[in-house]
Amino acid sequence: MRYIILFLLAINIAFSQNQMAITIDDLPYTYSGKLAKTVRDSILIKITDTLFAKSTFATGFVIGKNIDTNSINLIKYFTSKGNTIANHTFSHYSANKVDADLFCRDIAKCSEIISNMDNYEPFFRYPMLHIGNTVAKRDSIINYLSSEKLIIAPVTLDNDEYLYNKYYVDSIASGNFAAADSIADEYLRYMSALCKKAIADSNSSPNYPNTQITLLHANLLNSRYLGKLLDILKADGWQFISLEKAVKIVLPENTERTISD
Repeated sequence: MRYIILFLLAINIAFSQNQMAITIDDLPYTYSGKLAKTVRDSILIKITDTLFAKSTFATGFVIGKNIDTNSINLIKYFTSKGNTIANHTFSHYSANKVDADLFCRDIAKCSEIISNMDNYEPFFRYPMLHIGNTVAKRDSIINYLSSEKLIIAPVTLDNDEYLYNKYYVDSIASGNFAAADSIADEYLRYMSALCKKAIADSNSSPNYPNTQITLLHANLLNSRYLGKLLDILKADGWQFISLEKAVKIVLPENTERTISD
């Protein structure tokens, strides 16, 4: 009987575990201000090395226009360590600011570049999370994605990480390293508080999921502090899972067509 109770307790813990998929937008790298090219090129490498060192994997959303003979090697390094890549359009247009036909052609241009790469998965994420500013445009894009068997990757734990990076990069560029360190510390506190709130909300409401999909970016801040962030989140009780698994939990109706189809 004792072993049965322990077994059932283990099952309950497993199912109540707070789970998080790490997604990283704007590969190979995003806002980098006046940083030297060598620093920009090191961003994705350092993020990849951190994920690998922490036995954690992420899905990176690639901007097609930023892929050239140099940056393609950065993407290949990212996927060589077990991470996956997906579509973030070619030009990073806002769906609210261009027509549906142009936006869909832009999705297709990105697919042409990345769909044959290693560890590609048929996920799509809207730039800026803009889904279209009219019902007709929104539905037209959704119908296109469905026709191309692309699965929309939602974000359940959005945040202002990109702003922290901008202030961090600008501080580095101006030589104000004390300010940069302060911004980084505040970033870690902010993310921890945000994720703790998600746990509290999940514990207090049966309708609030304990599985989250978090949006980060391929930027200088994360290249230097992602390791600390992952350590904080693990200490707070988060278990990291794949985007594929998270989407099936968060939006089961969105995964009738699975990755293996």
